[in-house]
Amino acid sequence: MGYGLEKNVSFIVTGPSPFADFTYSPPDSVENQTVTFDASTSRPGWNGTHIMPIVSYEWDFGDGNKTTSSDSVVTHRYMENKTYTVMLNVTDSQGLWNVTSKTITIRPLVHNIAITNITIALPHEATTIYPTSRWADISITIRNDGDFIETFNVTTYANDTAIQAETVTNMTPATQTTINFTWNTTNVAYGNYAIRAYATLVSGETDTTDNTRACWIIVTIVGDVNGDFDCDGDDVFSYVAPAYGKKLGQPGYNPNCDFDVDGDVDADDVFMYLAPNYGKSA
Repeated sequence: MGYGLEKNVSFIVTGPSPFADFTYSPPDSVENQTVTFDASTSRPGWNGTHIMPIVSYEWDFGDGNKTTSSDSVVTHRYMENKTYTVMLNVTDSQGLWNVTSKTITIRPLVHNIAITNITIALPHEATTIYPTSRWADISITIRNDGDFIETFNVTTYANDTAIQAETVTNMTPATQTTINFTWNTTNVAYGNYAIRAYATLVSGETDTTDNTRACWIIVTIVGDVNGDFDCDGDDVFSYVAPAYGKKLGQPGYNPNCDFDVDGDVDADDVFMYLAPNYGKSA
């Protein structure tokens, strides 16, 4: 291969040969997709006094297809997912040439829906949830990591009990969306809950690792500010007493002590909610 050698002749030609180089895009190429090969980074030859431009780009795509062009940019489609060795031979106007090669991996087209995040927000940014006058806002972020437009359902669960379902329609590849659910915890039993989001498998989907995601929350007795399932002196003296009389937005306001969720830790919270449960366990 001809560093300093002219094709089809037996004598040595002085002057450096051209240098072959190319890139391809997209880097994550799939079957039956147009791949663009760009050899504009190749360098022309030199005859000692003048630049000798590249006049021919010979491509071997590694799948049995070849082409020769005077243009540095060509396109090609691979019909089968596998790894190919692509060879480029550039020839300049004085007949000198140079060859380079790179591998390209063509992956199959896939269907893949991924849940990337789930978060829970309680009223006034509380961290404790009670089965009266409480609700949880659940946010689910979903991404289409596949190559097709997809329609599917997303359902949220508290442990094994369905909370709500929603249909995502015609989601395009490489996009994401966030959908919101509300969990009404009125009369929900005390305990630890896994709040889980599940996206139904779309036709042809094989990677199921990201179709579900979960976070955890405690539902406990009203008055149990610290989440230990007891309404006791620790809750009263360590949490409620310092927060008493404080309103939402004021220093010292504790949303976990605002049992009726009215933005004010007051007598109603103490006498209507905490007092009846004092000394009880969830």
